[in-house]
Amino acid sequence: MSWLQIEKQIAAYKRRPDLKSAAALDKVLKSSAPFLEKLAEYCIVKHEPLQKDGVAFQFSENGQYPEWCCSFDSEHNLFVINVLGIDSFYLFCQQATQEILSPELTRTEKRWRCFCRELAKLPRNLFVLLLLFQEEARVMQITEPVRRRREELSQADLDYFHILWAVQELETVYRQLTGNSLRRDTQFTWFESEWL
Repeated sequence: MSWLQIEKQIAAYKRRPDLKSAAALDKVLKSSAPFLEKLAEYCIVKHEPLQKDGVAFQFSENGQYPEWCCSFDSEHNLFVINVLGIDSFYLFCQQATQEILSPELTRTEKRWRCFCRELAKLPRNLFVLLLLFQEEARVMQITEPVRRRREELSQADLDYFHILWAVQELETVYRQLTGNSLRRDTQFTWFESEWL
């Protein structure tokens, strides 16, 4: 099962979000075990604290999907991926490229919108990896060293630092899979030092 087939079912569900289209999307997701195995191989197993964890898709409940992108189920040691949430985040990043940055935005809000503009350069199929890595960063608490140096981080700052780490991990996996540079192939140019 390819990501393209999943995207087709996501589009069908969004056109008509009912029980029938949710069942069709769930059916495609249930037949995607090889895809999930590859995700675990490239995204989970390489991080020692997560080696015993797995990856699963979120299925619909009464024809509905939650709004989140990725969540960790600590009871079952599973990273759960919600493809509708991932697609929504991708579309949010695409819309960010059309926004005019208002002078009333805070520095944090402006940085986030500009970052999303850069993320919009990434191919849609990489967002599942990106957001899985972001959830890993949250679970592994990779921001703890940053938190010790500062007084208190807002949730927006935590989310931002988690996704920064996710981009770094995505770059590594992209190079492993393609032999190419993610930045060169997508023209992704983000340097946190410009915002310090």
